[in-house]
Amino acid sequence: MKFRGAIQIIALIGGVTAASVAFAGEQPMDAINVPIAEGPCEPNWKSLGDQFKCPTWWRKAKIGMWLHWGPQSIGEDGDWYAKWIYMPQHAWGNYTRVYPHHLERVGHPSETGYKDMLPLWKAEKWDPEKLMALYKRAGARYVIGQGMHHDNFDLWDSKYQPWNAVKIGPHRDILGGWKKAADKEGIRFGIAFHGDYSLWWYQPAFLCDLEGPRKGVPYDGAQNYDGKDTWWKKLGLDLKDLYGIDLKDDVEFPANFTGDPNEFRMRDPLAHGIPNGNLKKNIEFARWYATKWTHRVVDAIDQFSPDFIYFDGGGSYPFCGHGTGRGLRADATPRVIAHLYNSNMKKNGGKLEAMAFTKGNEDARAIAVNVESSFPAGIKRDQTWQTENGLGEWFYLKGTFYDSGMVIHEMLEAVSRDGNFAINIPLTPAGELDPGGLQTLQDMGNWMDVNSEGIHDSSAWDVWGEGAVVMKRGNLGPEHAKTPYTGQDIRFTTKDGAVYAWLMAWPESGKTAIQSLAAPAGKITAVVLLGCKEKIEWQQTDDGLAVQLPAAKPCSFAYGLKITGENLHAVVAKKATLLSDKITEGSILLRAENAETSGGVRSETRAGPSNLGYWNNPRGTASWKATITKAGMYEIAAETASPYDGIEFAVEAAGKRIVARAPKTESHDDYAVVTVGKIEIAQPGEIVIKVSVADPAKWQPINLRAVKLTPPK
Repeated sequence: MKFRGAIQIIALIGGVTAASVAFAGEQPMDAINVPIAEGPCEPNWKSLGDQFKCPTWWRKAKIGMWLHWGPQSIGEDGDWYAKWIYMPQHAWGNYTRVYPHHLERVGHPSETGYKDMLPLWKAEKWDPEKLMALYKRAGARYVIGQGMHHDNFDLWDSKYQPWNAVKIGPHRDILGGWKKAADKEGIRFGIAFHGDYSLWWYQPAFLCDLEGPRKGVPYDGAQNYDGKDTWWKKLGLDLKDLYGIDLKDDVEFPANFTGDPNEFRMRDPLAHGIPNGNLKKNIEFARWYATKWTHRVVDAIDQFSPDFIYFDGGGSYPFCGHGTGRGLRADATPRVIAHLYNSNMKKNGGKLEAMAFTKGNEDARAIAVNVESSFPAGIKRDQTWQTENGLGEWFYLKGTFYDSGMVIHEMLEAVSRDGNFAINIPLTPAGELDPGGLQTLQDMGNWMDVNSEGIHDSSAWDVWGEGAVVMKRGNLGPEHAKTPYTGQDIRFTTKDGAVYAWLMAWPESGKTAIQSLAAPAGKITAVVLLGCKEKIEWQQTDDGLAVQLPAAKPCSFAYGLKITGENLHAVVAKKATLLSDKITEGSILLRAENAETSGGVRSETRAGPSNLGYWNNPRGTASWKATITKAGMYEIAAETASPYDGIEFAVEAAGKRIVARAPKTESHDDYAVVTVGKIEIAQPGEIVIKVSVADPAKWQPINLRAVKLTPPK
């Protein structure tokens, strides 16, 4: 995992950033004493940035599969199982379910902790070659294999971590199995390393129940095993290599704190009371751990020669000294990336064909970017990036919701903005797909059989799309499956001079109109519906490309039109708002591009003047400041577009609130003017005009181009 919900801290407003962090004023990095391959890359961000260029294979691949699987799936309880079993309180959201589930299934964590779950993970039905063939047919051209997660357990025959899958549990080299299967299918192979978190992540294993009959009894990380003949001792294992150590001496309590120290440390799953920066009391442990982690990553690179490596984090990177990288500021991350880049260049005659993904960095040129469970607002060409998401939880959760359409729709949201798309379809502890997961892969394969020519090797066109409906962010679930796409919601890709227009839903009328391909876009010579043998009717006019679709759909979920012509480019119609045609002396016109917004609402430019769109969140608002020069009764009007009937919004100004109904229009690009009502403004001066949702329970998205205040005559 992966950052989700309230803890995702990579900024996505107006696009995506790699979360380049200003570290000015911080202490310099510790140099980790682990040798790396010789070559032009040194273990610092600037050197990596000077060398990295996105390899062509990545640009062409477009689709990947996340193999987010390991022993934490044994709980069948979703993400962060190895942590939540130690947190009867303060776990995020409904993860408080995990502790009682663990009690019921295997016992109390003072006696049966995560270490004791590892031998139970057998992966007895895992068939990497069978799975890889399914992934390839579903469109995947690369896979991301889990090398280590926050549980600190290595999924290969690790030279530096004795707690690994060859020695314990399945007694199989999981990464080696994935790598062999990927090579057989001609699929690029990457490895994800999340084990840096383990410097602090296991701290709850050193705590205890806060109430009940076992209150105060230490969990297994804090038990005294001197003189006890345990199963792991017989294997020559040390718990320090798995759980780390108790960092209680580095916890910073509030001034004059008199509460329960265990409760305080359990509160924040991302810090456990440990501040940003280097550990103070346990700095030597932090250096030991970072060195061990670096050895492990270098070992995996040397064994598997991956095409890319991946690191987790929320606006941070391993051992950066803050956030998830707290505890030590060191060069471990640029060091292992330099090792990969140098090794890869040596292998490829001096050409760099490898990549590294991080969620934080100190030189955005050095790496590629992960956008977890979302995608940029618009086309993003300044960096190499991918949208990554999972069906439900990243680790297997019994009862996962499956829907193939939402996977294909989010894929189109990403590739139309010039990114790649990697999806995780969770595997059971045994290493199988649920029936729903298998069906999703089969549906993706069927869709790709028809449409892959407009996905693989493609790039973003001049505009990413048309239409007002955009999928919300977050791990894919029932709400995403209900995204109300219509036949006017269109995404674009391009390849070899052709434009591919992707209809996110089949129009009920059997017709669609693409405004971006109006006559000024260039002469269109052919329009083909992918997967359809019939010749379809179409006409290019000054208003757009009108297409009459056949009676039968060629596939499911989304539908591709291949449009060819002469130097086709996107047209953005330039016309005034309806309200701006009716401005009188003293009127105030509040335009979309000047609004302050919240709740995901943002300005966009489509087939006309700017509008406020993405109003999927009923808590979204838009507001403007305006200077009133004349007191009196002002008439308020708004210019809206909504294909839904009965959607009400509210306008607030001067302490008054008026509710109005947006007129139903043909689409989110068809605007109408609605008279909101009158508000008395008692005196001249600056006021705030705010538009919000009137009834959240009945809300459907509208687009808003402008609000106008007309003064008294």
